[in-house]
Amino acid sequence: MLRLRQAFAIAFVLFFGLPIMAQSNEGTTNLSANETYIVKAPAAAASTLIPFHVEVNGRDTDGFDVTVSNPAAVVSVILPNSTEINSSNAASFGFEFAVYAADSPAVTSGLMISPFSIAGTHISITLPQTAAAGIYQVKINNSSCQLRR
Repeated sequence: MLRLRQAFAIAFVLFFGLPIMAQSNEGTTNLSANETYIVKAPAAAASTLIPFHVEVNGRDTDGFDVTVSNPAAVVSVILPNSTEINSSNAASFGFEFAVYAADSPAVTSGLMISPFSIAGTHISITLPQTAAAGIYQVKINNSSCQLRR
């Protein structure tokens, strides 16, 4: 009689338990990945390149947030095909390019912890959904920045 009860219990769990477990795995799962680099771009250097592997795959929130301590630094992105995207040509290629000064409310509000919580001028570059996969390079041009002595 004990074996019959055990067999019934196992059959009950298999019959009713598995469909419930299978249903809990259905639906959409949001995945995200972040790459963070801390790089010192020397003053008076024409370009400091930081490589990133990018696969947009139709997402509309992929992009770069670059924080610089010197607002005179010029930030751009070099695409896998060597096209350089900057603030003046970003819109024509479908990119969004925004600069947030170090003293702007987005940086100084402190109400929420976000990438903008880091002190400095932020350059936010959002990729278009149709961006090609490959190695993108963030370029920081400090040629107009002088050494302080």
